[in-house]
Amino acid sequence: MDASSKIPEGILFGTFSTFGSYDECIAVKPPEKHTQIQFIGQYCSINIQPILPENDRHFTIHNAFEKYPQLQKVLEEMNIDEDTMAYYYILKHRIGLCIPSTCTYEDVQNVTKNLANHFMAKISIGHCETSEKPPLTNGQIISIFGVFMAFAVVIIGSILDFFLRHRLDVDMDIEEIVRKNSNLKQFSYAFSAYRNTCKILNTSIPSNHLSALHGIKFLSMTWIMLGHVYYCKDYLTLAGLNRIRDLGSNFAFQVVLNTAFAADTFFFLSGLLVVYSTFQFLENNDGKFTIVGFYIKRYCRLTPAFLMISGVILLGPLIGSGPIWNETLEPFVTGCQNYWWTNLFYFSNFIPTDKTCVPHGWFLSCDMQFYLISPIIILGLYRRPKMGLLLIAIGIITSTASSGFITFVYDLPPVSLFSLPDQKDINEYLDTIGYKPYAHYAAYCIGMATGFLLSAKQKIPLGKWVQIIGWCLATTCCTLVVYGTWKWNSGNLPEWYISVAYATCSRAVWSLGIAWLVVTCYAGYGGIVNTILSWHGFIPLSRLSYLAYLIHPLLMYLYASYVRSPFYFSQYVVVYLYFGHLCVTFGLAFIFSLTFELPFLNLEKIISKRLDQNRRKRRASFTHYYPNWQHPEYPEIKDSVVLMRRRTDRFIT
Repeated sequence: MDASSKIPEGILFGTFSTFGSYDECIAVKPPEKHTQIQFIGQYCSINIQPILPENDRHFTIHNAFEKYPQLQKVLEEMNIDEDTMAYYYILKHRIGLCIPSTCTYEDVQNVTKNLANHFMAKISIGHCETSEKPPLTNGQIISIFGVFMAFAVVIIGSILDFFLRHRLDVDMDIEEIVRKNSNLKQFSYAFSAYRNTCKILNTSIPSNHLSALHGIKFLSMTWIMLGHVYYCKDYLTLAGLNRIRDLGSNFAFQVVLNTAFAADTFFFLSGLLVVYSTFQFLENNDGKFTIVGFYIKRYCRLTPAFLMISGVILLGPLIGSGPIWNETLEPFVTGCQNYWWTNLFYFSNFIPTDKTCVPHGWFLSCDMQFYLISPIIILGLYRRPKMGLLLIAIGIITSTASSGFITFVYDLPPVSLFSLPDQKDINEYLDTIGYKPYAHYAAYCIGMATGFLLSAKQKIPLGKWVQIIGWCLATTCCTLVVYGTWKWNSGNLPEWYISVAYATCSRAVWSLGIAWLVVTCYAGYGGIVNTILSWHGFIPLSRLSYLAYLIHPLLMYLYASYVRSPFYFSQYVVVYLYFGHLCVTFGLAFIFSLTFELPFLNLEKIISKRLDQNRRKRRASFTHYYPNWQHPEYPEIKDSVVLMRRRTDRFIT
């Protein structure tokens, strides 16, 4: 009895849960002298909800009982706040019950069923568990082996690199390592934690580097984490939930509620960089382009870390415990057991949100899907710029039009709104449009167009009035995109045509605002904004943004799942947690980057350079046996590859 829950205080102010003493319960064991008694403590979570009438799709807390005036009258007579009662559509009371392990799940289910009939309420079992751990699954064994091997290889590579550098005084760059074809040195170069740490912390950048992008990447990552620190938690762990329902009407809080636009910032940056970097590659390689290498490099950049986080999720049940630990992590663990392979092939964004392995992996799937079709546009921009720009325009129009059309057909909100708290409504929006590539392709295309502009123009002159008008338009439009949802999040849902208009234009308008910021910083008109974004301290942090994106939701869920008792909600507490998550996330991102990201990038670089070296040897052998051979169209070269145009002044025709 001592370990079971008692009636919590502050129920009418939004305290829905009392967990009891979880650790005391599962530590219960029979006295040693009573060997005939064979049981241990079993902790069961019980969910309790009042029986409420069925409600409409897209209901808000303020209009939940509009269809039931008699119920409204009864609640008024009982002096019960309608808004508080409406939260029972999405929340439930949680209590912890400590019972002997000899009581089966069916026994507890029968008791709760009888109590539900007696009290006319919905009573269900969340889960039951004891201190006994289940056996390891195949997925957990493979994950443990993979993580252990990754760290072991990095440690071995680091020791070998130290021995070569300090004992044998051997310190070569990658060109010399590949040329000497030493497997041992190549291994130490790829997996050395020291070398990779130097790469992360190196703040020297070339003259043609887009330095402002580092600041944009890091600040966008912190914005995403700010939104997730409110979202990635179980609200049963909070007391005083009545304070939360007013957040939607807080004007300043719209920045937190609309962090989804930070994802479109990353889509924009991805499109920009794929064009800008590929154009530089084409210029340095006489216009030669290998499509297989283009894809392999990206796949090696993303996949190892993506699979790593999938494996860590499978290990979730083994690394902690708590009254809501298993049921919070169970959906993700089940998703990884069933759909881990969707991360390998990058189409997890087409799996229902509540079944995915890594829910935030939708961004990587969309980005890879955009990357797969990007060579069509890149080569179009390089060979026939007008044709490439036409393809970009078609992509923007198709993306924006499809967003508006789907919003109209499925009667969706303009964005995921705070005033629509039902998880079914949220998942419907995410599965239909929020996590789908066609909704975000406009941002990617605008980024590609911006990358082409920066590649084609060494200097971009902007007059004084152009700067003033551009900054005013960009600031106004982006502010309207973020804060324009204020009334909707307060509970006043927009008309259908406003939802369609916002869904059609918001992501493209936001991306155009970011495009203006990047172009002005590149052209030298960014002023103090460019100075801040180009701060060299952002460079290492931006390099860790990919691992930080993968890690931070898992850390937040682990923290929320470990709590033993509800804590009182306040903005101070959440902001304090935010900065704690921020520091821990980037610290772990640094460690995992040394283990699951940079070694594979180094291996890809070594392999590509070795293949290039072999190609050069074959060409040298060809010209040795056929010294008089000339290319039919380019007699000045001895190469079988037709050159594409190189000079940037030919891009605009």
